[in-house]
Amino acid sequence: MKHFSIWLLWAVLCTTLFSANNMLKSIEIKHHELNLHFSAWLDSSDIHHMTLENPHRQVIDIKNARLSNRKIASGLSAKGVRSFRVAQYKRDTVRIVIETESSYRCRGYQPMALRTLYRIPLPKNGTSRSEMKTYPKKVKKVPAKRVR
Repeated sequence: MKHFSIWLLWAVLCTTLFSANNMLKSIEIKHHELNLHFSAWLDSSDIHHMTLENPHRQVIDIKNARLSNRKIASGLSAKGVRSFRVAQYKRDTVRIVIETESSYRCRGYQPMALRTLYRIPLPKNGTSRSEMKTYPKKVKKVPAKRVR
């Protein structure tokens, strides 16, 4: 009976200590987006975003998450981004800081089918969205051919 109670206590402690947190397994840059890969489903209510200035930074806090590796963001680089910083901010919160050359609108999202992935758009070609101007495409008008 004594061994059973010790084993039961160990099982309860392990499940509450280690299963509550989602692990950030890897980070990669694809198609001007920062892709975060997690070990389990990610709840969007656990993600908090804020913007800071001087210098321009996007700060993303992900609750109920832990880093699988302290150097997970080493070697990341992208145009328009000065630095990427990823750290265990609190015991159950991962903080991602993207320092950019200029301000830009950033709105992370989860793909519908991939609940273990979170994507954060990066600035395109080092320019902010306010600096990018969109011009309507010129359409070349071709006269219609006569049908006989």
